[in-house]
Amino acid sequence: LKHVGSSDYPSVPWAMLTRFPGAGGFEATLNAVSEQAASKDLQILQRMQDTVATYEDAARRLRAAQHLPPAPGITGQEQFGQIASEYERRAQLYRQVIGVLTAGGAT
Repeated sequence: LKHVGSSDYPSVPWAMLTRFPGAGGFEATLNAVSEQAASKDLQILQRMQDTVATYEDAARRLRAAQHLPPAPGITGQEQFGQIASEYERRAQLYRQVIGVLTAGGAT
């Protein structure tokens, strides 16, 4: 079955594009594919926002834990602040990407 598209975009079977006579069927198919792509954009943005929240929560927990007395079996506590800073940088990068995608019409 021949497909139109690439792995980066929703694959559309050629038969689906030619199934409907006239431009109306083709336009309806294109609209459906466009809606599917927009839905995926929203899903990706939501996952990115969830990732930001996860990094921020982990950074808060690491910062709080670095001041606790050492716990048996837990090593590297002296690096918690450095790891928290890295997580905060990652969260900031994700926020920047979200801003660029949102400004570009991804929502």
